[in-house]
Amino acid sequence: MVPRELFRDCLRRVFIGGMLLLAAPAGVFALGSPGPAGSAKPGADWGGLVMLAAIFAIFYFLLIRPQQKRTKEHQGLLKSLKRGDDVITSGGIYGRIAEIEDNVVSLEVAERVKIRVSRDQIASNRSVVPKTGPDKDEKKGRDQGSPGSFLDKLRGKMGS
Repeated sequence: MVPRELFRDCLRRVFIGGMLLLAAPAGVFALGSPGPAGSAKPGADWGGLVMLAAIFAIFYFLLIRPQQKRTKEHQGLLKSLKRGDDVITSGGIYGRIAEIEDNVVSLEVAERVKIRVSRDQIASNRSVVPKTGPDKDEKKGRDQGSPGSFLDKLRGKMGS
C-alpha cells in the first residue's frame, strides 16, 4: 500500500475503535508528508514525541493525579478509623465500628447485630464532619441583619 492509503486505513480503524483522540494527532505528526526519495526533513520526528508528551501530560493532570490524591485520602481515612466511629461502607451499609482487627472491621448495624466487613470497603466516616465553611448562623455578625447594617445604609442612600 501507498503510505497515505495506509495512514487513512489506520485512521479509519482507530476511529472505529474509539481512540481517534489519542492516536491520530501523534500519527499525523510522526508520519509527516512524503517527500522526494533521500530527502528527510530535519526535526520531522520531534512532532510525534511532542504530541505524545502533551497527551501524557493531559492524562496525568486530568486522570492520574486526582486518582492518586483520592487514594491517599482514602488510605488516611482507613488509618484514622477507631472504635465508635459511624461509617458507611462502599455497599451503602451504615454502621458503628464495634471492633477493629488488622483488615476486618466489625460494624454494629442495629442493636446487637454485628457484621464483619473488609477494612478497605469503608467508604466514608460520618463521625468526622468535613469543614466546608462557616454555617449561616456563624456568618451573622453584629451588623448583619440589624436595621443599621451596611446594606440598609446603602439602600437608604440609593433612595429605595
